[in-house]
Amino acid sequence: MSEDADRPSLEEAVRAEIQRLRRERHAAERVVEYYDWQLAELCRMYPFRGRLGERLRRARERSGLSRRMLARIVGVHPSTIGRAERSGRVSHATLVAICRVLGVTADWTAVDELAAGD
Repeated sequence: MSEDADRPSLEEAVRAEIQRLRRERHAAERVVEYYDWQLAELCRMYPFRGRLGERLRRARERSGLSRRMLARIVGVHPSTIGRAERSGRVSHATLVAICRVLGVTADWTAVDELAAGD
């Protein structure tokens, strides 16, 4: 058998594998989005929302960012960061974006067991 005869089947196999991996990556991204949404809903519904703002503020201060700097990185108005820190009222997308920038997970902002490790 020649190399030319094997080449189309190898190329097809590589393309098929690339497509499979892209589908898996897309599915994994959807799971992460759903997980983040679930966490944000829990934060919105339960009484620890008041602590959420305090924990966001502490994480921001530990990172060395001002409200204005964090807002610019996240892509929101500085008053959005201030409101999140004062009241814990923040949209799902904004909470996830803030947490990513600060290097914490959305569940860190709410789960009591993690409070000892703040």
